[in-house]
Amino acid sequence: MKGFRELVTDFSLGKISENVSFQHLTSLKIGGVARYLYEPDSLDSLMIAYKYLKSHQIPTYVIGNGTNLLVSDDHFDLVLIKLTKCNGFKPLLGGEFMVEAGCQSATVGRIIAKLGFSGSAFMAIIPGTIGGLIYMNSGAYKKETGDFLYQCDYLDGLGNLVSLTDGFNFSYRHSIFQEIDCLIIRGYFRFPLAPKGEDPYQTIIRYKELKRNTQPLNEKNAGSVFRNPANIHAWEIIDSLGYRGFSIGDAGVSMKHANFLVNKGNATFEEMYRLVKLIQTDAKKYFNIDLKCEWKILNKEG
Repeated sequence: MKGFRELVTDFSLGKISENVSFQHLTSLKIGGVARYLYEPDSLDSLMIAYKYLKSHQIPTYVIGNGTNLLVSDDHFDLVLIKLTKCNGFKPLLGGEFMVEAGCQSATVGRIIAKLGFSGSAFMAIIPGTIGGLIYMNSGAYKKETGDFLYQCDYLDGLGNLVSLTDGFNFSYRHSIFQEIDCLIIRGYFRFPLAPKGEDPYQTIIRYKELKRNTQPLNEKNAGSVFRNPANIHAWEIIDSLGYRGFSIGDAGVSMKHANFLVNKGNATFEEMYRLVKLIQTDAKKYFNIDLKCEWKILNKEG
């Protein structure tokens, strides 16, 4: 790994930091330390660095805003890649937009709405990056990323650039990118022009108000924890099990929204992980429902 640090430094490929805590990189403020954090200064730099990482079989993990990530308290001998500066945004023709993976979803959603296009409001309330949205097929209020994406460019397992225009395999919180070795670098989106008399930005204002009223935004959380099973909301299951307000150490179930687990102070990975597993076990035991975790969980056991 020392060779990678020297490559980044000698060829000015961006910023590299050593022994970086996940507590500073995730919204839950939980986690151990990564050997290196690499922040490329451009997509060109990223492609050079990523080819090196892949050819030398150096373990990597791509992190966005860390808003749906639970990390164990271990030391990870890997290179974290954060695309902070890969944040280009370019309007094309006919309601089409090129958006690089490091762009903030909320910013993109607001800009597209202000330009008079409909459908981007859900993006404006998701606290992630565009790369993460594509990877997870993130959505809200009956809209999903896959509804608007028509092309995605990514680096494959060898570091080669690939453009995908179909076969995304989008479904609820799922995409093809979860099945392959890849690093998403940009997406191309198409949004319809808003009907005459409609102000798309007013939809964002309404969604934000709903979010403030229903989610624990003032507590350390990583968004909704469990995917909604068919015909029922995950929070209804958690409520029926009596877990609203329940805690293990500083890991607790939010009183405001039962499908949000919160770090009430200094929660450890073990406390939060135990709480996730306990709810899943009881959902299966009492309702025969398999609650699938929406969070990405990073630990040495995989």
